[in-house]
Amino acid sequence: MKPIVSRFLDCGTVRIALSFTPRSFLYSKYITVLAECLDMINRKDGVLAIIQPNNDMLDTLKLIGLDKVIRITHTEEELFADTPAR
Repeated sequence: MKPIVSRFLDCGTVRIALSFTPRSFLYSKYITVLAECLDMINRKDGVLAIIQPNNDMLDTLKLIGLDKVIRITHTEEELFADTPAR
């Protein structure tokens, strides 16, 4: 995921949204990668969002505090409605 995020950032895309499957699970290595991607995005004054995380994923994000620094939305429409253009 880091190489993909890096390519988007290199092209000037600083608002990045991720969507996962209903069965996705945030294991520790993936949490580390997610935090590293968040850092890369923050260094470019960007925004990272997760669209419609499943309940387990949302619980994990809340438990480790990432829900405070990663935008959580229920739909893509909600994301675009509340995000000002840059």
